[in-house]
Amino acid sequence: MQLMPATARSVANDRKEVYGGASSLYDPETSITLGATYYVDLLSRFEGNRVKALAAYNAGPSRVVRWAKKEMAVDQWVDSIPFGETREYVQAVLAYLVIYRMRSELHVSLLTAAEREALY
Repeated sequence: MQLMPATARSVANDRKEVYGGASSLYDPETSITLGATYYVDLLSRFEGNRVKALAAYNAGPSRVVRWAKKEMAVDQWVDSIPFGETREYVQAVLAYLVIYRMRSELHVSLLTAAEREALY
C-alpha cells in the first residue's frame, strides 16, 4: 500500500511507533501495516463507508468531507469526484473487490446496502 510520507508519519505516531522516514515506506511490511491502519482509521471516520474511505485514502479525508456535501447517489458522487486519479482509484478498487470475491466464490456485491442508500 502506498502512503504519502507525512501520512505515514502521522499514522506511525498514532501507533506510538518510530517512523523511519520516507525510505522506510519501501519496506513492504512497514508500508502495508501503516497503509492498512490508515484505511481502517478512514473506515471508522466515514462510518464504514468504503466508497468515501477509498476516496479519502487517495485524495485526503478533508477533500472527501467537502465533496460529500452534494447529497447525490453514490454513482453520481463518484462520477463527480473532481480528481480523475481519485475517481478512477475508487472505481478500480471496487471493481477488483468484485473480481476477487467472484474468484474466491464469496458473496459478490459492489456496494453494501448502506453505501447504496447513503447520499453523498
